[in-house]
Amino acid sequence: MANEARLIEFLRAFQARKGMYMQAVTIDTVESFLTGFIVACHAFGVHIDYGGTRESLEKRGLESGGAFSPIMRMKSQGWSDERIIEESIEIVIETIEAIQANSRPIPPEIG
Repeated sequence: MANEARLIEFLRAFQARKGMYMQAVTIDTVESFLTGFIVACHAFGVHIDYGGTRESLEKRGLESGGAFSPIMRMKSQGWSDERIIEESIEIVIETIEAIQANSRPIPPEIG
């Protein structure tokens, strides 16, 4: 299995069983988890933009760039906590998929 697929598989497992990975499932704890995941990826040479890809944000009606994180933008639009949590995970997954589509290979030591 390609390393990108393994990262996505892990995030899908997290998405399906968030309570197995954290005591309280809140926007803040999920954001912290995703930030840690992204930092770990960076440590192994996988550069995931926390803000997601422009396409993944725009399809959700969110602006890319600027001082506000995607989560802050979702909150300002009145999204429910559950929707914000799910969309935040999807944005990271779509960002990894975009890396995969652009043929930027993830180093084998990630796998």
